[in-house]
Formats: sequence, structure tokens, C-alpha cells
Amino acid sequence: MSSSVIEQDLRKAKNAEKMRSWRAKNPASPEKKAKEAERAKQWRDANPEKYREQQNAWYAKNRERILAKERERRRARNQLGPLPPQV
Repeated sequence: MSSSVIEQDLRKAKNAEKMRSWRAKNPASPEKKAKEAERAKQWRDANPEKYREQQNAWYAKNRERILAKERERRRARNQLGPLPPQV
């Protein structure tokens, strides 16, 4: 990667963090949330294939994260050795 691309990525990440912190301090009103939910529902109804693709991609990414956590737990448990018998 060239340095300009890296700088762009850093700038995007920094701006995204600023936006997240601003939104945390300035939550959307219930009316705004309802309006956004309705817009999203209309989009899902109009684009079922794209919505399904997005959901499948999200589930795949989330599933990989969950499996990685389970592998890490198993690895940590195996390093501790067998558990003592419970009485």
C-alpha cells in the first residue's frame, strides 16, 4: 500500500471514531429512529436479494468470530490441563 492510501484509511478511521463519539453524545430522537426504521424496511422489501446477501455475509463474519472465540477458549482450557474431579 502506498502511504497516501494508508493516510486515507487512517483519516477515515479517525473521522468514523469522531462520528461515533458525536452520535453517542447526541442520540437520535424517537421520531428520527422510527423514520430510519421505516426507510430500512422499505429498502428490505424492495431489495430482498441484496438484503439476503448482506445478512448471509454478516452471519458468516459473525460465525467466524464466534468460532475463533471457542477455539481460543479450548486452547486455554487445554493449556490448563484436565480439571480435577468434582466431588
